[in-house]
Amino acid sequence: MPTVSVKRDLLFRALGRTYTDEEFDELCFEFGLELDEITSEKEIISKEQGNEKAHGASDVVLYKIDVPANRYDLLCLEGLVRGLQVFKERKRALVAIGTHDLDTLSGPFTYTAKKPSDIKFKPLNKSKEYTACELMNIYKVKVILY
Repeated sequence: MPTVSVKRDLLFRALGRTYTDEEFDELCFEFGLELDEITSEKEIISKEQGNEKAHGASDVVLYKIDVPANRYDLLCLEGLVRGLQVFKERKRALVAIGTHDLDTLSGPFTYTAKKPSDIKFKPLNKSKEYTACELMNIYKVKVILY
């Protein structure tokens, strides 16, 4: 995976808020990135060439972020900020709930808005029919990750 180094304070200013290191690490994780290292130019030079060479180097905090190879749009500060802002604004709570065997369905499909209490269906591997409200209560208590 490519790694992009960005100045923490510049990144936070562009994002419009300040994060703790833990909060930013969690944001990266939720977005599918990894905060690989928190360092500075001085620390990097000190590790690679010794303390004498690091004298006078910048102490500005750098975040080294691992970016998936297929996300070349995130390899600069501007792209990273745009991607994180779009992700944050979606405010997703759930990604997906597997409720249909796609091998048994055929289109065309029509999507309509209904109240959760009016939506009824039988999920995969279940014998009972549930309303959307009931199902959300089940999944709120019992998180199933595949």
